[in-house]
This record gives sequence, structure tokens and C-alpha cells, in this order.
Amino acid sequence: MSGRTDAAIRRLLAWQPATPAEAEQRLWGLAVIYRQTGRPQEALPHLEQLVALRPDVGDFRDALAQVRQDLGQTAPPPSDVPDGAVALGGDWSGHLRLSFIPATNAAEGTRAETIIIGGRRFVIGAGSRQRRAYGVAIGAGLAFSPAIGERTRLRFGLSVDADIYDGNAYDDIRLRGETVLVHSLSARTTVEGGITYSRRWLDGAGYSKGPGLTFGLTTQPSDRSLLQIAGAVDWLSFDGVTGLDGPRALATVRYAYAVSPRMHLRTSATVERTDADVASFSYTALQIGIGGTYAFENGLRTGVDLSVRRAAYDAASAFFGTTRKDDRFTASVSFSHPSVQYMGFQPELEITYTTQSSNIPLYSFDNLGANLGIVRRF
Repeated sequence: MSGRTDAAIRRLLAWQPATPAEAEQRLWGLAVIYRQTGRPQEALPHLEQLVALRPDVGDFRDALAQVRQDLGQTAPPPSDVPDGAVALGGDWSGHLRLSFIPATNAAEGTRAETIIIGGRRFVIGAGSRQRRAYGVAIGAGLAFSPAIGERTRLRFGLSVDADIYDGNAYDDIRLRGETVLVHSLSARTTVEGGITYSRRWLDGAGYSKGPGLTFGLTTQPSDRSLLQIAGAVDWLSFDGVTGLDGPRALATVRYAYAVSPRMHLRTSATVERTDADVASFSYTALQIGIGGTYAFENGLRTGVDLSVRRAAYDAASAFFGTTRKDDRFTASVSFSHPSVQYMGFQPELEITYTTQSSNIPLYSFDNLGANLGIVRRF
């Protein structure tokens, strides 16, 4: 790289744009220089941000497509849009996913063999204990996000996810719809808020349903960092189960930092509160997570995530006579390769280990599971 080019990059990195138009100029300038000097990997994040801010500009989309092609990424990486949804073109986005999901204990059956109730010891039946299960997971989503202003969009989304097992775990089907208003406060900050509705079925029978509210804020404190704050409240009612009805609230803070173009680190904290009709079903939970992703020279992406979660219930169980407390640890490793595709589908592999210890042994369990599948984003 020449000294003149290096100086131009330093000036652009030091520039603090005062308007959205200046922010676009800065990002575009960096992207052009990195492309011209044969550094597409460094141009990629600037072009991704430009397209996210101005999807209506064809030059930005064309440049991003060319850089991804140069890097062997015929489809955008999963980091572009949560849960695998990426731009179809225009105002539409969507995804399809199919996976094989074997697990040593998908139903989260207890590791205990006996339990003491009222001073008497009982043997726990095989149907409530750990047992291996095999299944398939199917997921699909579609979103329409028309612009209603210079910086504002509406997003209408619908998604369905289903985990179907061999009889050793519940079949679990989840449907969710949303209507969300998305507004760009600046070139680096976006806020959103809207309404949702969810429905869930277990083994073909209705389990829960209810409306909800959602809120989110995404901002870039610097060129290398991303901060996300999200909140949601669902007012759930349960079919045929007494005592569980009530609101469930979640608040999450996530922070990601790009150590280099290939290595990204992340951390998160989540607070969860459930206020059920019966106090022994109400609880407060806190979860802390750390993780990272590394992209090798050959394109392979590897991710590692660790998290701990503690849940404390409000009152003693009428059945066990003890106030429940759970501690959970989860570790996962994932692999993907953007350039490995067949008919537009990209393979993905994730392996997850979960262990939970509870002062009520019935809720202590271990599970080792895998998710081996293909995903298509369009």
C-alpha cells in the first residue's frame, strides 16, 4: 500500500461525520480504497453497513455483491440479519432451514433416579428421566419492510419453527407474527418497536398463546463495535394448564467487538421475569454469555459461546415444599462455510452441551445435542 493511500485511510477513519450523508461518504470512501488495494475482507463490513442504511442505492448493493463474490460468499453471512433472514431484494427478506437434531436428552428429563416427597422416597419413572431422541427441525420466515419515510420503515414478519421428534421428546411447533416500526436516528443508530403475537403447540395440542410488545436499539459506538439493547413482553395464556398464565418479560444487552476482520468477540446479559398466576411458577432469571467467531483463510467460520443462567422462583412448590432454584451452564460450538453451497443451501453444524443443577432434583438434567442442517437465505 502506498503512503498516499495509507494517509487517505487514516483521514477517513479519523473523520467524525456530522450528517447521515457524510457518514455514507465516509463508509463508501473506505470501501472503495480497500477494494482498489485488494482488501475485500476489510471492505465488506463498510459495504454491509451502507446497504443496511441505504438499501435503495444500487451502487452500494452491487459493490457488496461483488465483494462477497470475491470472497466466495454467494449468499450473505448469517451476521447480516438475525435468525438467517437476509434481503430478497427490495423490501422482502426470508429464510428456509432444515436440520437433523439428535440429542441425548432433548426432553430435558431428570438425571435423578429417585426423589423424596413428604419424607418418602419414590422411584422416578423412565418416561421422566433422560433418554436419547432423534428429530428434525424445520424453520421458515418471511418479512416485508416497506419504507414509509426517509429514515423509517414498517416491518411485517411471520415465522414458523418446528422440532419433530421420534416420540422420546415433545414435538414443538412455534408460530410468531410481528408488526414493527423501524427508525434510523442517525447513520449509526436505529430504534424499533412494535407488536407481536405468538402461538405454540406441544405434541399437536395447543400449549400457549398471546400478544406481546417488542423494542430494540442498535448502535455502533465505533467502527469495530456494535451495541444492541432489546426488550419484549408477552402476555401468555396456557391451554389446559392452570397457574401458568401471566406476563413474561425479557431484557437483553449485547455487545460485539471486531478484534480484526476475521475475529469477532461478543458478550451479553439477559434478565427474565415471569409473573404467573401461581407464585411457585413465577421466577426471575439472569443469564450472562460470552463468545466469539473466527473466519479462517479458507472461509471456514467457527463460533464458540458459553453462558450461565440462574433462576430463582418466588415461592415454595405445593408439591415439593421447597422454593426452586436452578443453575444452568451451556456451551456450544458452530461451523459454517459461506462458499460451500448446493442449490443455494448452505450447510451448518452446531453442537451444544447443557447441564442444569436444581435444589429440586427432578429439574436437574444434562443434554448433549447437535444441529446439522442446511439453510437458504433469500
